[in-house]
Amino acid sequence: MLTLRSCLVAAVATIGGCSPETAQTEREDPWSAAEAGVVRLVPADFAGTPPRVRESLEELGCRIPQAWGEPEPHNLISGRFAASGQVDWAALCSRDGISELVIIWGGAANCQSGLASTADRTYLQALGAEGILFSRAIDSVSAESLRRYWTYAEEGTPPTLVHEALSDAFLEKGATAHYCHEGRWLRFTTD
Repeated sequence: MLTLRSCLVAAVATIGGCSPETAQTEREDPWSAAEAGVVRLVPADFAGTPPRVRESLEELGCRIPQAWGEPEPHNLISGRFAASGQVDWAALCSRDGISELVIIWGGAANCQSGLASTADRTYLQALGAEGILFSRAIDSVSAESLRRYWTYAEEGTPPTLVHEALSDAFLEKGATAHYCHEGRWLRFTTD
């Protein structure tokens, strides 16, 4: 499908440009409209979040996209993602239509701060009469739950699990849990 941008490029490259029908089709594309309609909150909308976390996310230009079905602000959470005695914060950070998991570490234990960068449009799904809605959500997963219900997605044997993992879910489709171990992320999956 041609986009307005590609039409403008075509107009410059060739004399002619886009027809009114092409521009109208783009405006009527329900997937583009759904992507544009994703609610993205500013970090200040999350009461109870420490000021240093909000400020860090603002400096990064993060907007936190909201998945369908949850009326309260979500996709900015705390957990023990690198060590059992350290409280960290994770956000689904959307910038220019692309979201990634950003972690604000609460101490010396850490892994890479940004991971799982994907276009927000990838996480849209048609939900019948509800329409096309954003369906990506993050949560924490306890070590016990990770051991019992998740499958280790890496080669070899998983390490001893002693703290929480960060779950990145495509609602009603599946999820990946990211577990920080010795400075690198390990992956677990579920249906």
